[in-house]
Amino acid sequence: MRRLWILVVPMLLMAISSSALAGGRARIIGLHAPEAVVAGKSFELTFDVRPEAGRREVEPVVKASLDGAEITVAAVRTPRGYAAHLALPKAGNWRIRVDSQYCQTVMTPVTIKAHAQS
Repeated sequence: MRRLWILVVPMLLMAISSSALAGGRARIIGLHAPEAVVAGKSFELTFDVRPEAGRREVEPVVKASLDGAEITVAAVRTPRGYAAHLALPKAGNWRIRVDSQYCQTVMTPVTIKAHAQS
């Protein structure tokens, strides 16, 4: 039994430490987006990404989805966080979320209504 513990304990410690180093969470804060836009017209979305443990460079993307269609736009670093310019291609209530690409992203998605061009 003692030999079993000699083998099991180091394996458990390695598993725990590798899982702790493998991931992390990042929170999206200060998201500024219009409530409504005109379909096809570009608009700006700004936000910041805060990793919960340590500092790490992130390369976030903004994802907009409607009825199974999804568009993805890379965000760029600004002095106050990140910004993304996107145009929603058709009218509807688009679900917007940010993917920090930092393992798990913590945010509440927002909805932006895109009105048809008149």
